[in-house]
Amino acid sequence: MWASDEEISIGDLVQKIGMLMGKSVKVASDRQRLRPQNSEVERLWADNRKARDLIGWAPQTTLDDGLASNDRVGYSKPGAISARSL
Repeated sequence: MWASDEEISIGDLVQKIGMLMGKSVKVASDRQRLRPQNSEVERLWADNRKARDLIGWAPQTTLDDGLASNDRVGYSKPGAISARSL
């Protein structure tokens, strides 16, 4: 998903992928890798307004549709794992 102007956490994304795969998943986190509590960055969110304003670009596929599409066609890289192979 490139600047779809939708916000999603890594945990929620992993859950969505797990549901598509028919797998129960658990996200493990490492406290050392979490954003510091006093960080000036509250969240990461790709904003597509500049592309829309400058070149008229807008996303044509939602995150859910894109994930489902990847599951149907598999990944193009040799040896990549698709939901069907698990």
